[in-house]
Amino acid sequence: MAEKHLFSKNNEAVVEGAPRVGCLFFAGSPMAPATEISEVLSMKLSQVDGKFVQMEDGVTLGTDPQC
Repeated sequence: MAEKHLFSKNNEAVVEGAPRVGCLFFAGSPMAPATEISEVLSMKLSQVDGKFVQMEDGVTLGTDPQC
């Protein structure tokens, strides 16, 4: 039987792959280029007891003690 390949956009590949390789935490800001990743990964992480933190901006993202 032929091997099945899943083709997707880059952001979709990140969202599908992250939990599979053990990613249980993601912090992002709504203004980031990866907003699509934040939106979908926040839902996926909740299904695997992971944690998503939304920050207000990139500066907060780098300085907040939650991260």
